Amino acid sequence: MSLEGCQVNNYKIVSQIGSGVYGLVFHVYDTVTNFEFAMKAILKSSVSAAMHDCSQAESDKRNAQLQHELSQFFFYNSDKLSIPQVDLQSIKDLTQEQLNCIPQYQEIWTQLQVHSHKNIVTIHQVLESSVATFIVMDYYHTDLFNAIVNQRMFQENGALIKKVYLQVCAAVEHCHAQGIYHCDIKPENILLDKDNNAYICDFGLSTMQPHLSPNTNIGSTYYIAPEKILYCSDDTAAALHSAKLPTDSGDVWSLGILLINMVCVRNPWLKAHQTEDRTFYHYVKDTHVLQKILPLSDDLYQLLADVLQINPYQRMALADVMAEVRTLRSFTKEGPLSEVDPYTLAVEPECSASATASPAMDDSYYSYMAQKRAVSGSEEHCGDMGSARDSNDTSPLYNCPKDVNSSITLNTKAAEHDPEFKGGSSGAGLVSSDATVCGSDNGDYPVIFEEDKTQTQTLQDPPTFSHYNIDA
Repeated sequence: MSLEGCQVNNYKIVSQIGSGVYGLVFHVYDTVTNFEFAMKAILKSSVSAAMHDCSQAESDKRNAQLQHELSQFFFYNSDKLSIPQVDLQSIKDLTQEQLNCIPQYQEIWTQLQVHSHKNIVTIHQVLESSVATFIVMDYYHTDLFNAIVNQRMFQENGALIKKVYLQVCAAVEHCHAQGIYHCDIKPENILLDKDNNAYICDFGLSTMQPHLSPNTNIGSTYYIAPEKILYCSDDTAAALHSAKLPTDSGDVWSLGILLINMVCVRNPWLKAHQTEDRTFYHYVKDTHVLQKILPLSDDLYQLLADVLQINPYQRMALADVMAEVRTLRSFTKEGPLSEVDPYTLAVEPECSASATASPAMDDSYYSYMAQKRAVSGSEEHCGDMGSARDSNDTSPLYNCPKDVNSSITLNTKAAEHDPEFKGGSSGAGLVSSDATVCGSDNGDYPVIFEEDKTQTQTLQDPPTFSHYNIDA
C-alpha cells in the first residue's frame, strides 16, 4: 500500500524518500502553510530488533515489514492520524535511565542537545502514537554526496570547498564541545541549502562516550578510523580490552576523508584496514602514497598526513584543522584548485534561514512553528513530560541521507562492497542505523598497529567515489 496522501495531524505525505532498519522517511507538507518537511517514522516494534540482525537481506526484509505495519496502522485509522505532540524540552531533559526505556528517543535526544547550531539539522516536532514516533524536520532536496558526485560543484571552486568544509567542521566542533561525537561523518549526512550552506544530520550512531574500546566498528567503511576496525598491539589480550581510544579523533579522521572527497571526487581506500585494503597497507608504511594516487598539492598532503595519523592520539586537533584549511593556498598541483585564496569569516555569507519550501520559509514560518510549540506545551503534550520549549531555538533543516545499508552490529568483520549507489541522485533515504557502543575508561593506551610482514601487496588504484558500507 502506498502511503501517499496519508496524513499525520496536518502533515500530508507526498512520497516516501527513504527507509532504514527501523524506520521510514517521508516527504510531507503542512496542509495549513504548505511548507515542506521531512518526517521520519520510527516504529516502536522494530527498535530492539534493529540492534541485532543487520545484513542487507535482513534490512530489506525488515523494511518491507515496516512498510506493511505502518500501512496497516494508517488503514485502520482511515489514512489520517490525530496524535499528540511531545514537548521537545521534555525529551531533551530525559535521563539516560529513562532513555534506556524508550530507545527510539536516543537519537532525538542527542540531536536536541546540539541542533541550536546553525549548521546542524533542527527537529521541529515529535509526534507520538501507539505504533510509531514521528519526527518532523526541515526538508532539503540535496546533500553533499549529490553535490560532489553528480553536480560536480567543487571541482573548480576552492572557495566553496573551504566554505562548506569549515561549516561542517564548525558543527562537529560544537558537538564535541557539548560532549557529543557523531561517529558517522560522510557526505550523505551533510545537507546543502540553496545558498550552499552545510548542515549535519543523522545522529543515529552518535555517542557521548569520550573513549571507545578498540575495534568498535561504528561508522561507514570509507570514513571509519583504523582503530575502530583493526587494533593490534604487542601486549596481551587483557591489555587490549583495557584500552581506551579517543572518540573525537575518529570524527577528525572522517573529516580528513571528507576533504579528499570534495577535492578529488575520490576515496583513498575502501577501508582503513591493513590486511584487507592494499592501498591502506601501503599508506601505513609510507604516507606519501596519497600523492601517488591523488592529485594533492604539497600543502594539502601535509595537512592530510597530520589529520590521517594512524595513532588517534597524534591526529591534528579539529581547531588546528580549521585554521590550516582557512589559510591553505592550494588543494591540487594543477588545475583550478591549484591556487586558492585564504578564507576569512568576513567573506562568509550568513547561513540561509530558508529551506526548500513552497512558499519560501520566511519569518512567518518561524513564528508559526513557535506558536505551534507553545500550543503543544500547554495542550498537546504527552503525559507529564514537561513544559513548552523555548521558541527561539529555530535553526533550519532536515533531509535524510541516502545510505540504507550502514546499520552496524558489533563483533563481526564481514563487509560487502556495493558498487551501485543506492538511492539515486535526487531521492533521499534513511540511515536508521544503530549500534551498541562499547566504552572503557581504564587508563590511556596508545595505539600501535602491527605491520603484517608476510604480505607482499601491490598498490591499488583509489576507489571511485561510490558507496561502500560495513556490517561490522
